[in-house]
Amino acid sequence: MIQLCFITEKKAPIHALAGIPWERKRRAIMKDIGRILREQRVAIGLEIGDIARKTCISSRYLCAMEEGRFQSIPRVYGKGYLKIYAGLLHLDLQPLLARYEQNRQDPTSVQQAV
Repeated sequence: MIQLCFITEKKAPIHALAGIPWERKRRAIMKDIGRILREQRVAIGLEIGDIARKTCISSRYLCAMEEGRFQSIPRVYGKGYLKIYAGLLHLDLQPLLARYEQNRQDPTSVQQAV
């Protein structure tokens, strides 16, 4: 069975987020992380089902990550799932984790990520 994830919104560049309320900034940055994951997965020719089988992460959570809906993933698993998924895709983990961590903490930390 093929599982499809749909990203319905275009992401604004991070530098364009100045003056936007905190929650919208957080969502935009999380969607950016998801976009990076999805683009890399597609570039190497893998389907969500392939990733789910290789990582034992539910395809529901993989889709949530690609769509930037990290709040849909139990908080205790979010960072670990991101590490596993990014590692499988051979992505540089440190920048992704830094953005993820800063956006899970407090509104003032977004300014440092931007």
